[in-house]
Amino acid sequence: DAVRTCRELRIRYLWVDALCILQDDPIDCAQIISSMPQIYSQACITILASRAWGSHIGFLGERDLGDLLLRPDEIFKIGYIYPNGELESIILYGLVLNIRPEPIEERGWTLQEKLLSPRILRYGPQALLWVCKSSYPRSQYMDGGKVNSGRTIDSVPKELKEWYELVNEYSRRKVAVPGDRLVAVAAIAEETGKILRDRYLAGIWWGSMPEGLLWRGPSGSGETAIVCIAPTWSWALADCVSCSTNHDTGGDFQVEVLKCETQLKFSNLLFGAVESG
Repeated sequence: DAVRTCRELRIRYLWVDALCILQDDPIDCAQIISSMPQIYSQACITILASRAWGSHIGFLGERDLGDLLLRPDEIFKIGYIYPNGELESIILYGLVLNIRPEPIEERGWTLQEKLLSPRILRYGPQALLWVCKSSYPRSQYMDGGKVNSGRTIDSVPKELKEWYELVNEYSRRKVAVPGDRLVAVAAIAEETGKILRDRYLAGIWWGSMPEGLLWRGPSGSGETAIVCIAPTWSWALADCVSCSTNHDTGGDFQVEVLKCETQLKFSNLLFGAVESG
């Protein structure tokens, strides 16, 4: 489906993580992952198969509009003639109020794709969504999708608070390999670091270390289940953590961090996995 989409859009080259990265070679994985910010941010377009539960499921085909709240005066059908003469139609409709949650929102690796890509074609179970970093004076919709500025890495890390809002969202997502918890967010951390200009230590920024320690595991879960090799003080240690996003304490912290070190698993992946800390 991805190949067909690229051919229809006359795009010559296609990058597929599962094919372009040697999955059983840790060194190759580390080298490519360190280039992820450039791969996504410089892509012509990113295709998100948000309706698919796995790589063995396609994303093209009939959609189930289900219980979308659509008004008759917001639905438009436009005729379209294919190059071979076949007549089809394109359906345009307005604001979608209740699109169901999509499988892609549960996967940890896909968050950086959404934030770093300048343009996205998102194939959902109910609609095709077009997202572009460009700002428009008003929202526009195509096939149930919206042209908007989206939530991009350019607008996210202006305040440290928003980094931890991202962490909260990311922590709820699943990562197939527990050791990838820090790796799968490395590209976002690298781009955030360029703006914060701070030292990154297993998910926490040195300049705000006391605030970064204000996280907790899932409420009512008892002991926190360890899912990643990370320092015990890092949120990356567990799933579904909640980081404090209110860092206005009304006064200075009565804490002084004297020293903090982490041992990287791969020296070239400064924002990736650690062996100790």
